[in-house]
Amino acid sequence: MNPPRVKLRHLLIRPPQLRVLEDNLERKASWLELFFDLVFVIAISQLTHLLIDHPGLYSLGLILTLFIPIWVGWQGYTVYADRFDTDDLIFRSMVFCGMLGVTAMAVQFTDVYKGDTAGFALAYIAMRTFTILLNLWAWWHVPAARPLVGRYALGYTVSIALWGASLLLEGWPRYALWGLGLTLDLALPLFNINLTKHLPLHASHIAERFGLFTVIVLGEGILAVAQGIDRKDWVL
Repeated sequence: MNPPRVKLRHLLIRPPQLRVLEDNLERKASWLELFFDLVFVIAISQLTHLLIDHPGLYSLGLILTLFIPIWVGWQGYTVYADRFDTDDLIFRSMVFCGMLGVTAMAVQFTDVYKGDTAGFALAYIAMRTFTILLNLWAWWHVPAARPLVGRYALGYTVSIALWGASLLLEGWPRYALWGLGLTLDLALPLFNINLTKHLPLHASHIAERFGLFTVIVLGEGILAVAQGIDRKDWVL
């Protein structure tokens, strides 16, 4: 294999590596991460519009519930990128596939409100599947990370298996399996806190990422309130 071809392959495919070990200085969010956040802006915007179009306690409870899988999906990609992002073709492809999954979830919110939840579940499963593939990619290339990412990949797999099984059920049993899957996702960091100490996150980068997501949520929330007020006829 000639040197130009080797160089091209290195640019396209660079195996995951622990970023915190090589980025000793302050690290900023990449352009891909910012673009990734914009997709979640769309999803959160669709959630807030659900409340605007159908005001009431039921809609409020529904959007708070649907926000949880959106949050779980976002943090799964974000934490992986903080530890292992090499910005190669494989990582970008997986992230873009995850974006498509989030977009598919966003367009299903109205259907979920009407009681048709199968499409939302399938979109969530698709999005999380690519998170699992990324963690398996890191497991293969970063031996030091195998104890942690192996458990994450297993936990995520069990979670989406519960979501898949929920498609065989209707009504509250389906939502119960969703809840079990999400609870497992959220509990994984607590179950593996000792392993996490050996694979620390990049302090400046992860703080910026969570800060940006918080700004997105607050901004969309304020916008929803403003739009809701604008639709009311105020009489003095």
